[in-house]
Amino acid sequence: MGKKWELKLPPSKVKRVMHEREEVGKLAANTAPVLARATELFLVQLLRQTAASSSANRTLKSADFHRVILANQAAYGFLRPVVQLEQNEASKREAKAAPSLKRSKSDPNFLDDVSDDEGLRDSDDS
Repeated sequence: MGKKWELKLPPSKVKRVMHEREEVGKLAANTAPVLARATELFLVQLLRQTAASSSANRTLKSADFHRVILANQAAYGFLRPVVQLEQNEASKREAKAAPSLKRSKSDPNFLDDVSDDEGLRDSDDS
């Protein structure tokens, strides 16, 4: 009898993800556990490489993973589009969170940068 692995990733979840693809038909009984184990080993490898390449900080951030993925094209090249998409979304979130440079009406210099062709009239025209 074969060796039983103590899996952290449930094979039922792997099977569910696999069946989301239309081209996947029936699966042999041992397929999902084997893919669950392969996924675990892949994630352990990525985690170890990221931890080894990161600074002394014990908290790994997505940027740490991005750096390892982009540096190891042979092993993680298939993740490059995912990383680029995540980086684009992160920069959009940062842009939204950045403080606005617009001046408020309570600013004494509020009207200094507004020109007449933006709808303001001189007091003589009224």
